[in-house]
Amino acid sequence: MNSRMQWIRIMTGAALAAGALLARAEDNTTNIVSSYEDVGRGEYVCGGGGSGNVLIITNGGNVNSFTGYIGKSGSAHSNTVMVTGNGSVWNDTTGFDIGDRSSGNILIITNGGKVNCTAGYLGYYGGANNNSAIISGAGSAWNVAEGLHVGNGGSGNSLTIANGGVVYNGEAAVVGPGPNNSATVSGTGSVWNASGGLVVGGAPGSRLTVNGGSVVGSIQVKSGSTLTGVGTVGTVSLEKDAILSPGNPVGKLAVTGNLTLSSGTKLAFELGSAKTTGPAYAQVAVQGTLDLGGVDFGNFTFTTRDGFGPGVYKLLEGATLAGKLGATTSGTIGDKKAELSKDGEKSVLLTVSP
Repeated sequence: MNSRMQWIRIMTGAALAAGALLARAEDNTTNIVSSYEDVGRGEYVCGGGGSGNVLIITNGGNVNSFTGYIGKSGSAHSNTVMVTGNGSVWNDTTGFDIGDRSSGNILIITNGGKVNCTAGYLGYYGGANNNSAIISGAGSAWNVAEGLHVGNGGSGNSLTIANGGVVYNGEAAVVGPGPNNSATVSGTGSVWNASGGLVVGGAPGSRLTVNGGSVVGSIQVKSGSTLTGVGTVGTVSLEKDAILSPGNPVGKLAVTGNLTLSSGTKLAFELGSAKTTGPAYAQVAVQGTLDLGGVDFGNFTFTTRDGFGPGVYKLLEGATLAGKLGATTSGTIGDKKAELSKDGEKSVLLTVSP
């Protein structure tokens, strides 16, 4: 994939050579596009240097641009773009940028609207904080042919896929490496198709939450970042000090590929009654190989809920097990003794004594 600076050079050179039209909104301007608007090889900007601008693409409206910005400069904060309704599309030839250097900018794709671009950036540079993209509703999609970056340099940026919305990236996606960025895939039919792979983290505090939705593709969780939820994910690997926290707060996280832990991976489980799996306590189910990586009792943090008590909890299960548990397999949860063990070659059990 071309670097971001290469995209900027390409965009700038071509626009100047063509004498391209630059469509802009600067302060508290609302534009509604319900037909066809083409700026050719130029920029389409909602908030070049100003704030409070709104662009609505609706009723089958189309915007076509060489590159698109929602909040371009440091002063261009709190700008909003909504793409709503079947046939409403923003087609962008190169980079599509939400909060390039500024904060509080929002992209909303809903009711079957679409944004198509080559590369996607959400909170790219330092100071580009608290920007967000929301893709919600059946048929709503953000299609990124190459890489998607959520919080490259900024913090508090968020991607939300909900109610049947879809995001696609053809090359690597990253939540981070700026701190405290997040992505959430929520609700039946909501999908992040990260066919180019997905990295969560870099700096600490970034999070991927899957609550009833699914993430397709391989996921790498970096140190200090978290994978959590009760949905479905692909192949997953977690570094030292990365956090795996299934449940919301209880329930099953399904891994359709392999799950690889490391000796320093942190695992956070909430425990209710041992008598009922899924609804009563957190669990991870792996369709491929579960590599334990040497985790032991000290890697786990247990939070108890109503109904917690003696019994056997199946915390992790896989089609096959690889690796071993660490040296320390026993400890206490509250006032009760507890021990980790392997159940044959498929599961990791937690046995809580009376």
